[in-house]
Amino acid sequence: MQPVVTRCALSTARIPAFADGCPDVTPENLPRFAAALKPELSLMHIEPARPVFRAIGKQEPYPIPESCKPYLDANAMGFSLKTMLPLVFVKNADGVVLPEARIALKHLEADVLERIEQHARRIFNDESEFRHVVQPYGSFTDEYVSMRTGFWVRTPPGINTVLAPPVNQPGPLRIVTGSIETDWHHYKLFVVAEMPQFDGPVLFIEPDTVIAQIYFVSRVANETAEIMFSADDPGAEPGYAADWEQFGRELVAQGRATYGEGTGREFHPAYKILQRERRTKS
Repeated sequence: MQPVVTRCALSTARIPAFADGCPDVTPENLPRFAAALKPELSLMHIEPARPVFRAIGKQEPYPIPESCKPYLDANAMGFSLKTMLPLVFVKNADGVVLPEARIALKHLEADVLERIEQHARRIFNDESEFRHVVQPYGSFTDEYVSMRTGFWVRTPPGINTVLAPPVNQPGPLRIVTGSIETDWHHYKLFVVAEMPQFDGPVLFIEPDTVIAQIYFVSRVANETAEIMFSADDPGAEPGYAADWEQFGRELVAQGRATYGEGTGREFHPAYKILQRERRTKS
């Protein structure tokens, strides 16, 4: 069995997912709102996480982080979560950030509402009467907000789903990491973030922004891991340690690896080469 992520157009209350981001939705016009939405929409994009997510300048000194295979593998764990619509946070007259998207929209000036209207077209049919809708969020506590993701996950026994900040890259919000036992908890997931602090009256986060990342970890491995101590262990399985050191010397001799000048630190691509050779054997 592999992890299965199910994207949903509805909330568990069978209300269209984006309704919580539109202050104009009422019980009376909710059916019209639902009919105006384009098909196959969920609250967030879910895309395979990318190992490289920045432009690398030609003048950057080598080695760069992207030359490290473990770094790239960490970046590419699981899936990135991107907002479908703008995330908009607004302060009231007392400088307090409002805790819900629907309330925030009622305090915006015309120029910001115009930007929101432009983006809202991506989720509606051409003749929609609804114009102002943003990425939904609501109060989790006084200091945190929660954002529904629009999907739920089923994983094999002992495997958790981790909702976390984007790996090795800054995000626009401070996401709180959570680990959910999705081998039995089969319910919509949500992201929790610290209430943002910002200058000015409005924080406008553009759509298609990576705000979080999900990946899968073994709960069983954490529960059964053993911590040991050895006074003479070389810091690896002995046979592997010998192979690693010999391979490093060969790479240096071939000019395919370097030692940091004056430091004695070696930098070479042994890990990524050995990974290809040994992954199928392990």
